Amino acid sequence: MSQALDRLCAELVRHEARAMVAFSPENVAYTIGFMVPSHPTNRHRRTISILTPEGRSALIVVSVEAELARQQSGIKDVRGYDQFTQNPMDLLAKVLREFGVASGPLALELDYLPAQDYLALWERLPAPPLIPCREMYQRARMVKTPEEVAVLRRIAEISDRAERAVWHRMREGMTEKLLAAIITNAVLEAGGDGVRALIGAGERSGIVNPRPTDRPLRRGDVVRVEILGNLQNFQSNVARTGVVGRATDEQRRIWGTLMEARALALKMLRPGTPARDLWEAYARYCRQNAIEPTLGFLGHGIGLTGHEEPYLTARQPLLIEAAQNRMKSRRSMHQRL
Repeated sequence: MSQALDRLCAELVRHEARAMVAFSPENVAYTIGFMVPSHPTNRHRRTISILTPEGRSALIVVSVEAELARQQSGIKDVRGYDQFTQNPMDLLAKVLREFGVASGPLALELDYLPAQDYLALWERLPAPPLIPCREMYQRARMVKTPEEVAVLRRIAEISDRAERAVWHRMREGMTEKLLAAIITNAVLEAGGDGVRALIGAGERSGIVNPRPTDRPLRRGDVVRVEILGNLQNFQSNVARTGVVGRATDEQRRIWGTLMEARALALKMLRPGTPARDLWEAYARYCRQNAIEPTLGFLGHGIGLTGHEEPYLTARQPLLIEAAQNRMKSRRSMHQRL
């Protein structure tokens, strides 16, 4: 059994649940070790993983992707259904009965399960006690295996090189879309599986998650480039901010202050440090230098999604852990100008 399944089974034992049922692309992929291709994009299909504390598992998937799932997932018991003639909740209820867990308690991904599927499943089961499993998956996914760390490091390095490439080629008159094309080519040529580029220039540089447009770069523009790379379904989140031409004294002051605040937080990034202390130190230093932080967090976890727990916020109760670390790498820590 994989380390991921070991951690999920431990969560089931901890919560005294007889089975864990996931529906979201990221949590199903975490459970089975494979992202079913249509799962993130086709909202009418269902891909469902089932896991018991003893490690027994099954996967329910649309029949056209069942054979691929058998070949590439870590699950031997793969059951396909016809999306036009069958209700996957019938198959899910059948699996739960076969596994002897239909009476619950069941840990379900209640924050993702569609309401109509919830109602259909409830009609087919003997009213078992239900437990939300969102936090179970969050706790399991925060701690990365060495293999996951290696993939995350690789896609971060690819994305960092793409940042350097686009800033080296950036010129006045180029459009945001052209910059995005440079980034896409750089990431794919280096071995990445996919990428999204978020680019905002000038008046758009302060927008969160700006989609590239035909706006041309102008001298004096502040430009923010964020690269969201993908490798084996694991994500990168690398952002850089700069100026077209020469930066003003005020822009240099702001940037310098943010880098000093970041360095202060990085110096505290040690095992045993409360995560909230990182945010407090960063925010305090910024405010002492007349800068109000624009986000309510300093950094966040990363993995199968671009944002994962833990967030570095004023209310984060977790401590930083050693070894298989729960924090993002130093290179990935957020900064915003």
